[in-house]
Amino acid sequence: MVDDLKGARKKALVNQGGQLCLAVDPDTDRAVVAVFADDQALEGCSRLTRPEQPEALLTFHEFDNCRWQTSPRGFD
Repeated sequence: MVDDLKGARKKALVNQGGQLCLAVDPDTDRAVVAVFADDQALEGCSRLTRPEQPEALLTFHEFDNCRWQTSPRGFD
């Protein structure tokens, strides 16, 4: 799932190596990327990101215990 924190959200089942993108307004400065074990799961892992900042999930363990690829975050 990708959420721009302003009301736009996109959900899809994504296979390993796949991508999910969301078009956002130019003034959007933060978004959340979230992964879940399946489409019925309530708990998963999420990561705060910026638009145009790809996030790569390396390992998945439920309850926010995932490993993400290191990338410049740019948050103050």
